[in-house]
Amino acid sequence: MGMSAGRTTATPVKSWGYLLESRKQTGLGMTPMTAHPPITVGALLLIAALTAPAVAQARPSSEHSYPMPKMVSWPYQALPIWAEASVAVSPDGELNPVVWGSETGRIHEILTTPADNAIYFNDQIVGYRDKQSAPGCRDVGTTYFDYPEPPPRGTLDDAITSSEVAVLGRVTDKAYGFSGGEPGQLFQIEPVRSYGYPLSQARYYFFVPIGKFTVAGVTICKTDERYAEPPDIGGEVFLFVFTPEDTAGVFFKIFDAGDIVPVDPDGSLRLPPQYAANEQVSASRASAPRTKSDLLARIQTLRAHEAPR
Repeated sequence: MGMSAGRTTATPVKSWGYLLESRKQTGLGMTPMTAHPPITVGALLLIAALTAPAVAQARPSSEHSYPMPKMVSWPYQALPIWAEASVAVSPDGELNPVVWGSETGRIHEILTTPADNAIYFNDQIVGYRDKQSAPGCRDVGTTYFDYPEPPPRGTLDDAITSSEVAVLGRVTDKAYGFSGGEPGQLFQIEPVRSYGYPLSQARYYFFVPIGKFTVAGVTICKTDERYAEPPDIGGEVFLFVFTPEDTAGVFFKIFDAGDIVPVDPDGSLRLPPQYAANEQVSASRASAPRTKSDLLARIQTLRAHEAPR
């Protein structure tokens, strides 16, 4: 990824167990400027998706082109969960109120803070890193979401068995902008094969908090060392996610760097550091998935023989 880390943020949120329970009770989720995840799928749907025998949905490739969305929204709140960089700022150079509303603190800090290596906790600057910014960049580093009981992502097996959807997708486009106030990239994928909740749309989207782009005259260099290098257009990627809950039903919310496993052109897996590190100390290292074929076989095995829950 080749860019130095800068801003670091930690934000406490509710536990994963609480979030699953709240899906059953309230149907409410996060607002775009906080870290409360948008989870509303009922428990019966979760049981049905994860206890049935694993039958993969396989699709032929489509040559049709789909435009990248300028904004993506939740059905129960006004502000978008994704805004492309071109609409984040109005023609007169002001922050677009349609995108940010009154919650402009985070983006304002990014665009105006002279010290490029601020460390954030609960959206407040608590210190600065003693590092130089990349040339011409406003460095923005890792944002930490403090989940007391996060979705288990210690191993790939955890990701496979604790996700509602396991999908292999082909990247067909990408754009730069903001999600929940964080800079990064929105990727468009065409599902190739999926397990769990059935996917019926031609294209789906997910956000990665990594990227270099310019907005309001400021070049933002966003890094996050927890993630594997993002996929290229034309490349493939595995996602281990909850079902989409945006208005169009196409946006996969990423909770953890372990939700995303890109595939290299030679078919090898581009593992996030957490999986690569655990593989080094695992007693079953020899059987750990290393290629796309390995991981597809592992998904088929685990989803086919999963105990009811």
